Amino acid sequence: MTQTRVAAKVRVQAQTMGKTLARLEENGHVTRVRSQRDSRSLEVGISGLGKTTLDRARELEQNLAPGDKTELKELRDWLVTIIRLLGSSRWGQAGPEPIRKATNDTLSDES
Repeated sequence: MTQTRVAAKVRVQAQTMGKTLARLEENGHVTRVRSQRDSRSLEVGISGLGKTTLDRARELEQNLAPGDKTELKELRDWLVTIIRLLGSSRWGQAGPEPIRKATNDTLSDES
């Protein structure tokens, strides 16, 4: 994936992503090479050390949030919604509909 595409996916400017990827590359977590299709672009890949680090992070996440994985998924969903809402105006996109928690007033007895 190109560095520009990575920046777009995480909704940051390409320059910001370049700085972040430079640090990750210095620490051995990612690789960046010139694209064969477009020599102006850099292709980003994850290194072996980067994969190991991600595996360790996933393991830590599991240990920090034991028990009901539904709560962890709900937390992730809320965080994604918040990030999209905060970033939508910057990227000229409409944000997603906010998640509304059901209450007794909004639920009817008829289904």
